[in-house]
Amino acid sequence: MHPLGTNMLMVLMTGPQAWRINKLTDSEIQTEIMTVLKLIYGNSIPNPDTILVTRWGSDPLQFGSFANRPFGYSDATLDDFRAPIGRLRMAGEAYSLKDEGFVHGAYESGIETANEIIKCLRGSCSPKYKPSYGF
Repeated sequence: MHPLGTNMLMVLMTGPQAWRINKLTDSEIQTEIMTVLKLIYGNSIPNPDTILVTRWGSDPLQFGSFANRPFGYSDATLDDFRAPIGRLRMAGEAYSLKDEGFVHGAYESGIETANEIIKCLRGSCSPKYKPSYGF
């Protein structure tokens, strides 16, 4: 371990490469990563202590899903998407105004939604977003 603490490297794959990598074993993925890192930093770089591979493309709870707003998707459309439906409130990275597709976007969205629910439980329930479609 580095004297200043734990070092971590994160690799994100998209498109066809993500699907290709999703089918490899952890060991095969580590070999590919180390090949690239050794090309950049030389052969003296050590192998990682551990490797964690998330297989979002084959995880039955995800199947590769993440937010991807189409071109022309406005803030007003997102407000409609985020609007409560009755007592139902939603949260997650897809509901984030500025950090869609990222864990911290999901985290921030969850805090915002939880605060809205707390206000409702305290008797001052006034939804921040009102859907334009009339619910």
